[in-house]
Amino acid sequence: MKKRIMQSVIAVAVVLALFETGLRSAGFHAPAPVLDYRLRISGELHGEPDSNRFWKLPNRRPNFSGDALKIICLADSVTVMDKGHGYPELLPAAFEKAGYTRRVEVFNAGVPEYSVFQGRIYLQNELIQYKPDIVTAQFGVNDHWRAPGGVSDPYVQMPSAKAMRMHRFLMNSRTYQALRFAVMRAPRSAKPKPRRVDARDYVENLGQIIKLCADNNIQLILILSPYLDIGQDWAPLHRRYIRLTQSIAGKNKTPVVDLIDRFRFDASLFMEPETDHIHFNNDGAKIIAEKIAEAALN
Repeated sequence: MKKRIMQSVIAVAVVLALFETGLRSAGFHAPAPVLDYRLRISGELHGEPDSNRFWKLPNRRPNFSGDALKIICLADSVTVMDKGHGYPELLPAAFEKAGYTRRVEVFNAGVPEYSVFQGRIYLQNELIQYKPDIVTAQFGVNDHWRAPGGVSDPYVQMPSAKAMRMHRFLMNSRTYQALRFAVMRAPRSAKPKPRRVDARDYVENLGQIIKLCADNNIQLILILSPYLDIGQDWAPLHRRYIRLTQSIAGKNKTPVVDLIDRFRFDASLFMEPETDHIHFNNDGAKIIAEKIAEAALN
């Protein structure tokens, strides 16, 4: 019996070895970056796996001094698309222009592709310990996109660290790549995928950010996500999430930076207005920074 099992194991190993050799000889290569939870934005910013917020930018944390006004800017890629910078880096000058004389230190907590769910986890689990005086939060774009894996952000189960390590090890095998490729190409359900964060969960997570800031005596400023309106099919849904933000801000008397009308039809404020209707340029970032300073000081 043991001999037969050993013979079967050897036979399977030989078949797999031949299959692996054949795939390599044929030049087959099908990397699977999805399970790595890695991002590359503008060829410069790299993400790494995180068990709570799916991915994160490595080696980034606030470095505040004790006597400065401390500001943390929660956002998605809009604050880091311009070579890793955005309106957070312009805030000290904006506060000075508004007549504020104390030193201002800002941590840009923008992470590409983040939803309000990830932003809330980031603030709650990590950033709150730095005791900021002001937190700004801008979400609502990635939230209404369809969930790539078919599971909304609040209900995603991240692979364990052990599973991630095993995946990265197995990705050296062309056989493993071929099996994953076959699975990924299998017919999918025609049922529409859910939103990354649906309206109910969006309000819930934004409400938790508001409460978290209130409980810690932090001034919160919500920023409505501006966009360039050229009649794209997602614009009505985006406006719905804007209204959700306005509604919960109104109920909680939370200051809001509303520049929707200022940006909506002004292509000069966007980085690549013909193809990208979300990411504003330095001119747009400067306008937002000045409005944040105005909201904070009034």
